[in-house]
Amino acid sequence: MLLRALPLLPASTRAVIVGAGPDRGRLEAIVQRLGVETRVTFAGYVSDAQLVDLYARCRAVFFAPVDEDFGFITLEAFRFAQARCDLYRQRRAHRARGARRERADRGADPQAVADALATLMTSMDRSQRAGEAGFEATRGITWERAVETLLA
Repeated sequence: MLLRALPLLPASTRAVIVGAGPDRGRLEAIVQRLGVETRVTFAGYVSDAQLVDLYARCRAVFFAPVDEDFGFITLEAFRFAQARCDLYRQRRAHRARGARRERADRGADPQAVADALATLMTSMDRSQRAGEAGFEATRGITWERAVETLLA
């Protein structure tokens, strides 16, 4: 969905896809078909230092879980005070509370995703406020508390 939304955004908008998985070939084919090769980077696995740098320099984090039971990407992004745009293909109970976000719901078309991202890309104040709200919402989340909660 992010790749299909990319041609609808200003030409200066770039996407960096981190991680590796079985869908990479399919995603690369979509990038070629859409003609956005110069705007998409497939970074693969990155070091912790590289990941910190990517989070620190991005305007938004796009999170489109298909089968994820928690959403560490969301926590990581919020800890770096980044706004995010998320597309829920499946409604999940792990949505972060208290954090403002632009959201494109299940079944959204590329234009809806592009509109949500454009809002964050064109409004530095809104993007910053969303990131700060996310940071505050995740301030108390620690492994110790997660384990305590799971054991309770």
